[in-house]
Amino acid sequence: MRAVRLLHTSDVHGELDRLCALLWGPDYGVWVDTGDLQPDVWRDGPAANFERQQAWWADGGVAARVKDALGDRPAVICYGNHDHFEFGGLLGAHHVGPHGCVRVRGLCFAGFADTPLIARGYFPRQRPEPALRALVQAALAQKPDVLVTHAPPAGPWSNRPEWGLPGLAEALSRARGVQAHRTVWP
Repeated sequence: MRAVRLLHTSDVHGELDRLCALLWGPDYGVWVDTGDLQPDVWRDGPAANFERQQAWWADGGVAARVKDALGDRPAVICYGNHDHFEFGGLLGAHHVGPHGCVRVRGLCFAGFADTPLIARGYFPRQRPEPALRALVQAALAQKPDVLVTHAPPAGPWSNRPEWGLPGLAEALSRARGVQAHRTVWP
């Protein structure tokens, strides 16, 4: 299998100029975004943020800028806890979710957007610990080349342990050939 260089972004929160500057870069073959791409004002509540995010995409300008910066490179999207509007189709992106493995450039991408219970009633796709453990096992059972999640493993990868995915660090430590990376916005 030929090596594929990935560009990974997460928690962009509407910083479109910054995102497009990264996407214009020449050194990657697949863009992977693991959630919270869109603008969000937490205190405004989920309905207002859905409307804000829907309006952000409405005139087609955001999607056109992102697609222009991507060129012919494919995108793999995993929504985040601040993503109230599901935008992947506007970009022609491959969506990673509990439905199964997505094949892009010869790689199997699997994962899910679900996160621990952080703020009941606000964030979409929150689950209790047993459900998250089951999602971890189901995603790893697909034997992905790339595991894509919005939340990190619980433990040293997570800024706050309660925001990490229970059971993921343990499962990764038992998996062969798996590397976990923690990335931080500069």
